[in-house]
Amino acid sequence: MVARGLARAAAAFAVAGLLGCGFAPVYGTSGAAGHAGSKAVAALSSTSVQVLGERANMLLRQALQTRLERFGGKAGSAYELTAPYGFTEDIAGVDVNTNVTRLRISGTSNWVLRDASSHAVVTSGMARAVSGVNIFDSQFFATTQEIEVEQRQMADLLADQIVSAMATYFDAKSD
Repeated sequence: MVARGLARAAAAFAVAGLLGCGFAPVYGTSGAAGHAGSKAVAALSSTSVQVLGERANMLLRQALQTRLERFGGKAGSAYELTAPYGFTEDIAGVDVNTNVTRLRISGTSNWVLRDASSHAVVTSGMARAVSGVNIFDSQFFATTQEIEVEQRQMADLLADQIVSAMATYFDAKSD
């Protein structure tokens, strides 16, 4: 009981310390006019994600759109985001009978944000995520299904990294 009280007090102290030092979310709903995050929110809300072929690219595009739609409108995109997504599967575990027991899946996206009117590169970067799949003596379908779930989760992780990097760029640009 005492430990729980100390944990709550420590959390309250940490929040108060962050508020006292001027901490503000890079992209969040602050409601304050002129807040640095509001410029990042405006830029993120005016970003469209280009369509790329293949299933993995569609997963990343959906994840990016979900995150960018949180910031509102789609009227008149000022920026175009291209984020191709590729993944590799490496053997990470083998049993005594040389059966593969674990796969390591690495996903990478070298993304580029361009100005929609001039097509000039605004910023770019690389996002990377790593995950793994255990392969048991199960049906091929179950293993394939598990790999697809991992690919979707990696697309979510990559989208978080890309949107955070874009928000950080726009926040720094607004200073």
